[in-house]
Amino acid sequence: MKRHRLPRLPLILAALLLGAFSQRPNFSPPPSSIAAASVEAPPPENLQDPRPAPPTEQSIALRSLPPSRDVTWATPFTPGPMAAFQTWTAGYAAHPTPETAAEGERLASARRVALRRLIERNPEQALAHAIPEAVRRGLPARVQSFLEEKIDARGDFIVTAASGDRLPPGKRAVQIEARLDDGRRLKAFVYGNREYRPSRADVPIHGIAIDGAVAVDQWPGRVLEPVEAAEAKMSLAAEPECPTSGQQVSTTGTEVALQSGNDVTFFCGPAHAQHVLAEAAAAEAMRPPGLGLRHGAPVDAASGGAGQTVPSLLGEGDSSWTTGTKRILVTRVRFEDSSGSTVDFTGLTTQHCADIVAGIRTAYADWSYGRLNILPVQAGGSRVTSIVNLGDTARSYEGDEIGDIWSEVQFNLVFDQ
Repeated sequence: MKRHRLPRLPLILAALLLGAFSQRPNFSPPPSSIAAASVEAPPPENLQDPRPAPPTEQSIALRSLPPSRDVTWATPFTPGPMAAFQTWTAGYAAHPTPETAAEGERLASARRVALRRLIERNPEQALAHAIPEAVRRGLPARVQSFLEEKIDARGDFIVTAASGDRLPPGKRAVQIEARLDDGRRLKAFVYGNREYRPSRADVPIHGIAIDGAVAVDQWPGRVLEPVEAAEAKMSLAAEPECPTSGQQVSTTGTEVALQSGNDVTFFCGPAHAQHVLAEAAAAEAMRPPGLGLRHGAPVDAASGGAGQTVPSLLGEGDSSWTTGTKRILVTRVRFEDSSGSTVDFTGLTTQHCADIVAGIRTAYADWSYGRLNILPVQAGGSRVTSIVNLGDTARSYEGDEIGDIWSEVQFNLVFDQ
């Protein structure tokens, strides 16, 4: 027996990923098949995808520029912990006393619990309740310690999907991990344009985080509050110019500062900022599935028809992720239980795993119009490995820690040579 680092092959964890790959690729059909595509037969039962189609460049519409947090904060909240804290902040700003500060700690603690729950259940609403920077800075340090963390960064979204009757009760079928450019990994909760997306690399990530969970904004940018915009402008050597109009932004009286990832851009008005933000969202939506980054000129549809794909799936870069012949490595795992017994998935036979691969093979051949060929389980093709013993109990992988299993399998799989 030898220990080997795995080659870069797709992994299907039988313990948690039955019927995985439920993120449907965004392959573009030729025009001759567009009508048929809208009523095509569904994929195999274990790969059913009842969700709406992924957004396209044409379907992403930004009717107005999203408001900054000071604007949303000015709207009274529905009665509850959020509203109680919001009301207290206004009273404290007018009459700061030690007694009111102590009350603020109590209210901030209750708000934190409610906001953490809202991040997971409704990330859009969680972001609507985010505290503005100007308000945050006026609060006592002990109250600030209960507040959410502001996230403005770049990073990767790692999406892992699971389905089937072996999914533990209460577990979400789609887990998303945000890997920030500072090295941190957070459980990501998304909505809108970023819902039902496959993994993405090096994208702007804006949101709020509490206890390792982040509500991610659907847009790849955030409008700065006045205090934030003023500080960003102070760091510049000269008066900024709008990249769209070329005007100095201070001459218009309607300037907007838009942060995307770690960069801040100033615009002469909201319309230009809105247009750039919508374009960035569309470009992100049109990336090929997976972690591909490069874009290219459109190419002819695989069927030979007049249709084209956008972006290019040929040439260097993304084509290796999205087209050609692929193999899948199916791994069954065994967890050590805290009682000393084991929890395993050895009941999945090689034939069961081969059937799963066959379903994936059929669906991806259909979705890609023949450009992605998953090899069946056979000599030289996809493979079912021996059982892998994981180092922790099944309970230690609760929540959204499926990514930890991926890493552990990848670097610790043992098989015969």
